[in-house]
This record gives sequence, C-alpha cells and structure tokens, in this order.
Amino acid sequence: MQMFKQPVQKVARGDRAGICVTKLDASLMERGLASSPGLVPTFSAAIASVEKIRFYAGVVSSGTKFNVTIGHTAALAEVTFFGLPPGKSSAVHSPEEAMALAAQNLMALTTKDSRPPPFDFEAEYLYQEELYGLEGRPRSAEGPAAVPSDSNESDAASHHGPQWALLKFDRAVTVPQDSLLIGARFDMDNSSAACRLALYGRLLAVVICPNDTPSENTQGAKELKALRVYKPKQKVGSIERVNASRTGALCKNLLKKETDISPFLGLKVIASGGEEGVIESSFGKSGKFNVRFPGGLAETTGKPNTSTITLNFKRYMFDEQAKRAMVQ
Repeated sequence: MQMFKQPVQKVARGDRAGICVTKLDASLMERGLASSPGLVPTFSAAIASVEKIRFYAGVVSSGTKFNVTIGHTAALAEVTFFGLPPGKSSAVHSPEEAMALAAQNLMALTTKDSRPPPFDFEAEYLYQEELYGLEGRPRSAEGPAAVPSDSNESDAASHHGPQWALLKFDRAVTVPQDSLLIGARFDMDNSSAACRLALYGRLLAVVICPNDTPSENTQGAKELKALRVYKPKQKVGSIERVNASRTGALCKNLLKKETDISPFLGLKVIASGGEEGVIESSFGKSGKFNVRFPGGLAETTGKPNTSTITLNFKRYMFDEQAKRAMVQ
C-alpha cells in the first residue's frame, strides 16, 4: 500500500492510495469503496438535512425527481420535504436575520468539523409542499388551522427552521452515512443560463422501505413507517340546532351519509365562536351527529345553519395503519 510512491501502513478517509491486491484483475473494477464493515450502507431511501440553493430560481417541490450526487454516486431521487410543526420553529422578521440563519445552516451542513444534529425519529414533523429558501415558510404552509380567516397573512412573520428531505432513489446506492449531497435539475432547457443546482445537504439516516431487503450494512436503520410525518387536515360542518342548556348541538355537513362515525367519536371540534366541543354520537342515518360543548355555546354562536364547526386533525403519511386514523 503506497501514497505518492511511499509505503504506508494505513490510510484514512480522503487519502489517495495505491493498493496491491493479489489475484485481482483491476480491469474488472471501475470504482470501489473500502471501509470498516457496516460503515458504508447500501440503501434506496434516506433522510437528509437540506437547504435550497438561493441561486435556483424555480420552486423545489415535494414529489419532484432530482439528479442527486451523493458521495461518488449519482442517481435520480424523488424528494419529500418536511419540517418542524407550528410553534417548534423560529420566527424571523427581517431578511438580515434570514441570511444569518442560512449562513449558520450552511456551516453545519458543509464544514468538515461541523454536523447538523442527528435525526430524531421520535419527533413529529410537518409535511411541506416545497423547500423554502431565505423567504422562510409562510404560515399558510402550516395547515388550514394555522392562519385564522380574519388574519392578514402579509403581516405574519415567516417561520424558519431546519428542513429535511426523504429521498427515494430509483436504484440502490452505496455511500457513507454522513455524505454531502447536491440535487440538480438536468432536464432544463440547454439554452437557459439559469442555475440548475436546486438543493444541497447532508445525509443523516438510512430508511428501509417496505419492498427493501434488509442487509448486514443496514442494521440499525429505521423502517419508513417509523418516520412520523403528517399532513394537517380540516373538515367544516354546520350547527343545525342547539339544545335548551346550550351545552349540546345537532350538527351536519361534516360527514357523508354513508360515513362510519366510529373513527370520529371523541374528536374535538371548534365552533365558529371559539367554543370547543366533542363529537359524542350519530343522529339517524343522514350524516348528522351530536356534539357536546362542556363550556356551553354563546348566543351568537348557536344560530342554526349559520354557525359552523371545524374539525382539525393529522394524517400520517408513511404508516399504512396510521394513514386511516385521525390524530389530534
């Protein structure tokens, strides 16, 4: 084993070395990786901490396929972005603050001696339609319940915080677990002078998809269903009538006639006046149901057919059983 024509006893990551292996036909190997067992996994899906490249003019959308260069490998990968839920990210009010935060993230993702925090599979994450840059994430991207109907979105601070991507490669790749990555769009017009590099980041965790076959070098990797990414959902119904004590109401238009009410029992709803209630039981077979309001309903809230109730809930994306459940 030699480096620059000098014999050496060991080589480290990043070194260029010539290694003599007996009975090996070098013409059969184009490129290879040497590592300790299990250090360089082979996988088809992974989670990465990512940032948008600010020179890229287009929208970096979830569900898009990018040409991803990672380690010494290039492959197509479909990306799904997610971030911290409302209240867990920081509010930034000025472009200067946004630029400073972007610089911190750049150092964490690309500096040799710096690393982003390890990925937490126990936490919940909010699905995001796109990868946001210096403009931050608008409150409307946090779900229908995040922005009240009477609020002025333009006056609200954008939310900044780490964003992650689930990358599903079109083939298995073999790279070190903390590799840097760059995502690009090579299908753009060749005559265009626009930047094709859309995102960059660092690999954080390997994920095992349902159709993958676990191997020795993916031991300890989490299954995809362990990734707790949810989409916020909202249903709106109306109050038909209120009982005499104003602690209960008959509601409609939230469910279809054929809908099984069982999954909805016990879920919280919010009346148009802000009162909280709980779905208690069905009423007949027309899709109507009874809601109990422990704190009572205001006189202005209980007007028949003009007052509404709103049901906000979450649906997890990657757990097939949890997909059918409504979580609040």
